[in-house]
Amino acid sequence: MNELQHTAAWHQQRLGIPTASSIWKVLQRGRGGAPSLTRARYMAELIAARRATDEEPIVPVFDRPMPFEVQWGLFHEDEARSRYTLKTGNAVEPAPFIRHPRLDSGASPDGLLGTDGVLEIKCPTQATHLRHLEGVIADEYRFQVQWQLACSQRQFAEFVSFDPRWRRDEMLHVQRIERDNELISTMEQAVAEFLDELEEHCIRLDRLAEQRRAA
Repeated sequence: MNELQHTAAWHQQRLGIPTASSIWKVLQRGRGGAPSLTRARYMAELIAARRATDEEPIVPVFDRPMPFEVQWGLFHEDEARSRYTLKTGNAVEPAPFIRHPRLDSGASPDGLLGTDGVLEIKCPTQATHLRHLEGVIADEYRFQVQWQLACSQRQFAEFVSFDPRWRRDEMLHVQRIERDNELISTMEQAVAEFLDELEEHCIRLDRLAEQRRAA
């Protein structure tokens, strides 16, 4: 596991802001292009995190019981990273939480590659690994990787899918994803709008709180 991640400080840096692993929720639209319920729920989650008091802190997800899929991924991440290095010869540097240069958002790649690349590791279900072997990456992961590149201002990502339940030559799949500036520009606009809406909600809640105190 990346020693710079999953610490108390790391959780605090991410608190209340959209991050790469959930950026797909910001971009998701419902029928007719309207904002989706998933987007609305994510916004409410971030607002609640921002407004939590010291007496009622938001408990980071990794401090709660984890689903099996999350435990599986964390347990096998180091092996995936080692196998990637062995296969490619690329050195992987630990990655901190990286803030977007202009927006109140950030990303946590699973590693840094030289001066231009990031590493993203998935240890998914067998069905998802099969799709990765066939070169199909879900939009959720594509958006995550592009947001990592937007935040880190790097040029490419190595997308790694690892599943030790497959035969040896199919356990590890590596796919390079180049920076897509057009997609990143669209994502940045969507995130900026999302953050503006989030701030408007917080302002309304502050006004309502003042009214309750004055009543």
